[in-house]
Amino acid sequence: MKEREAFRELVDRFGACESVEAIGLGGSRATGKADASSDYDLYVYLRADISIAQREEIFAGLFQVMEYDNAFWEREDDGIFTNGTPIDILYRRIDDLDQSLRHVVIDHQAQNAYTTCLWNNLL
Repeated sequence: MKEREAFRELVDRFGACESVEAIGLGGSRATGKADASSDYDLYVYLRADISIAQREEIFAGLFQVMEYDNAFWEREDDGIFTNGTPIDILYRRIDDLDQSLRHVVIDHQAQNAYTTCLWNNLL
């Protein structure tokens, strides 16, 4: 499966999940500045968590490698499509995002390294 087809299939599979509110593409792929070594930065906005078992079903046949529930900055899965292109899939709960944005935008309280990142990704 070609890279674009695999990415489209992944987005379609996430889109079919009841708990997914929105899906966004970030980074160099979203800005049109991607090169041959660029990864995908996919943001999945959720009303409720998607279990690892559900995510394994979503990812079936699309990746050669997948790491689940990395949490250095945010909760994410990191993988490599079967063609070798890497992807970071970040999960954001709508309620948590709403609270974070209220804290920054309305209450004017800076957050460590993420003051405008979440807002910019959402826009």
